[in-house]
Amino acid sequence: MLSRKYFIVIQIGLEKFLLDEMENKLNHSFLHLKKRLKVYKFSVVTGGIEFEYELSEGQYQNLILKYLLDLKSCTKIYQRLISKKVSDFPKLYTVIKSLPWNKFLKSSQYDIQVTAHRSRLNMKKKIITTCQEAINSKISSLENNEKEKATILLRFEDDLLTVSLNLEGSIYQRKTHGLKGAAPLRENIAYTFAQFAFAPKFTNLLSTKKKLTIWDPFCGSGTIPSECLIYFKENAIDDFSIVASDINRDLITHLKEKKEIAFYFHDFFSNKKTFPPGFKPNVIIANPPFGKRLILKNQDSFINEFIQLCFNRYQAQHVFLLFPFQDLVLKKKNLKFYPDQMAPFIMGSLKVAFAYYQNPMR
Repeated sequence: MLSRKYFIVIQIGLEKFLLDEMENKLNHSFLHLKKRLKVYKFSVVTGGIEFEYELSEGQYQNLILKYLLDLKSCTKIYQRLISKKVSDFPKLYTVIKSLPWNKFLKSSQYDIQVTAHRSRLNMKKKIITTCQEAINSKISSLENNEKEKATILLRFEDDLLTVSLNLEGSIYQRKTHGLKGAAPLRENIAYTFAQFAFAPKFTNLLSTKKKLTIWDPFCGSGTIPSECLIYFKENAIDDFSIVASDINRDLITHLKEKKEIAFYFHDFFSNKKTFPPGFKPNVIIANPPFGKRLILKNQDSFINEFIQLCFNRYQAQHVFLLFPFQDLVLKKKNLKFYPDQMAPFIMGSLKVAFAYYQNPMR
């Protein structure tokens, strides 16, 4: 019997979206895996989901990894290797050496990250050197391959040591936007934004059974429309069209090479018509470039103007906005439009939120 535990990481506040994706994929695209699991359990904790399971046959472990690495809403995946009480360095060396590192690691190259809280072992340099000695004694047969370099996480909490192994680096870096360098918005957040808008457990616009014309008016590098497209394909949704626009001509010129998404040069706040005749988006989903290209005199007036333009000028029925104004909205200060639904979360050091507005006139 093979028993293992993983910790799948997501931004604090978005755990329910990760749980929804994990359950949905296990019940559909990975149903064949579910049937082979003797026991499995999802536990929601701050900043992620703990996933425990038992397999009667170890040959299906690769299928588990395929399932985990198919997740789009998470940022990292850690395999929990062991949890033990450790209060001195000889004990630390013994515990680390007891693990079969030649099976866990693919290369002799690895990094060690340490966090310690209320623990007698808090000298990080000595912790790292002690663990390196223990690990190196078990992996002499492994090749020195930089591409297979792993990250080992040691967490000390009240003298309880938890050892974890990062499976695939930062898996949110899918670069679906197709541009060089990192996107301003992480791909996993854009995917979660699509879940917020379209998943049955949340806003569930798909229940209307109407064709969706989705528009991102501040598309930038195209991450949000690209992740919406991924979400639709994964869930066999085909009655939709996606339009994206931006005021950066260079970006739009490059992004026009992408199929299945129509890209246009357009200034959201301008009266000029740059779209084909008859263009009427019923869904607007946006992450405006706050603090970069938008000069805001005050936050509440921007939200009011933005939502009003979406409803009146562009005649959208549904508006989804990602913004860093969580405290402002929660206080309802000077807002003409208050979200019908919100999903607050932590992005880096910012308090942000997904917000949903439904046009009251439609």
